[in-house]
Amino acid sequence: MSRKPELKGRAARLAKLFPPGSNRGQAARAPFVLLVAVLLGGGLIGLLVLNSALSEGSFQLDDLKQQTKELTDEEQALQR
Repeated sequence: MSRKPELKGRAARLAKLFPPGSNRGQAARAPFVLLVAVLLGGGLIGLLVLNSALSEGSFQLDDLKQQTKELTDEEQALQR
């Protein structure tokens, strides 16, 4: 018959918190890791969509500025 060694002090208190054969810490960690991974992935996708929308707006702004310049030049030419 195997006998467990006696634990003293802090080790004994820690041993009471984690019963032998307990795998609870590993099992409870998996959903948390999955949640963090999903949140990070969602955040990255959100940043990509936001960046694309800002770039598209910037290109539209440049096109409108160019169109305004051309129309202003045409107006000045017609006024002369």
